[in-house]
Amino acid sequence: MKEEKVPAEQVLDDMYGDKGPISWAARDYYYSNYATPEEQKRMDREDMRDTIISIIVLSSCVIGIIISIILNL
Repeated sequence: MKEEKVPAEQVLDDMYGDKGPISWAARDYYYSNYATPEEQKRMDREDMRDTIISIIVLSSCVIGIIISIILNL
């Protein structure tokens, strides 16, 4: 039996309604079921940007902790 799609309006409301797990799941659902190839490319770039920013922030925190430990020795 074929599963029916969630209406696009509901998916968009969930995507932009909050910034928690529901939003993330709605974004993934939109990507898989409704996004055009151009939208998918844009979303991929956004994901890459967010990943790079997260890595930079996490790396900065780790470096700060290491420097703090070294200075307190």
